[in-house]
Amino acid sequence: MATFYNVLPMILIFLVGVIIRRTGILALRDGEALLKVVFNITAPALFIASVSQLKIGPDVLMLPPLGITMFFGIYLLALPIGKLLRLPRPTLGTFLLGSSIMNVTFVLPFFVAVYGIQEAGRISFLDLGNALVVFTFGYALACRMGENQKRGNMAARILTSPPIIGIIIGLVLNLFSLHPPAPIMNTLTMVGTATLPMVMLALGMYFSPKVRNLPVTFIAVSLRMLLGFGLGLLLANLLGLTGINRMLLLLTASAPAGTNTLTFSVLEKLDTELASSIVSMSILSGLVVIPLILLVA
Repeated sequence: MATFYNVLPMILIFLVGVIIRRTGILALRDGEALLKVVFNITAPALFIASVSQLKIGPDVLMLPPLGITMFFGIYLLALPIGKLLRLPRPTLGTFLLGSSIMNVTFVLPFFVAVYGIQEAGRISFLDLGNALVVFTFGYALACRMGENQKRGNMAARILTSPPIIGIIIGLVLNLFSLHPPAPIMNTLTMVGTATLPMVMLALGMYFSPKVRNLPVTFIAVSLRMLLGFGLGLLLANLLGLTGINRMLLLLTASAPAGTNTLTFSVLEKLDTELASSIVSMSILSGLVVIPLILLVA
């Protein structure tokens, strides 16, 4: 019951985001502004504060490879299914991206609500592997399947992005046992804590109940979340994971489709309507699945 009470505020904040968008109190551009603040300010602060204090051992160093394994595990399952569905090339590209990319940002508020902000560094380590493969192989896939002829160096952009820089700064502080003054660390922690409500509020504002191509959307969401959970459970058992690492793997393996599914679909002229449907339906499913895993797994 304590876990339920910890995650309930995240669900309520998401619903507040839906309401303020639907009632016109705030517009979609305001949700975009919130995510920009998260990306450039609060998430880097969160990762500096948490990674700098994280005990880095073999249990933490194994997390990035797990993020990579989860992506390719689902991708290899989704590829033959997508071909069997005889999807047009741009639609197949979106289907593969939506099935494979994990929305670790969605999981973050729930994970921190239960395990505390001091463990946020652990989830950022797993997301390192996820981000690496998403912005290299994932974006290359979008380029290959899409119709846009312009190409940008997305890998370089992600490696110089504020969240990644925040993780690197946290690592340097951690590995060299550097301890910034207490006022600075307290400020970073306070700013970083704002990531939780801001992410859920923005996701609520972005949520759309409209679903296009329901059968394909359903299959993609099932691959991403249900088969993702199954693969995560298999890996956890094979590796003998217990405790917080086991829970982290199960949560991220069951995460909704990453918002980069929509971003890449727009950039490379894939099926943007399908991308929006997959992201929205999986987020709605995630509001049930993620708390349920925290309660019973």
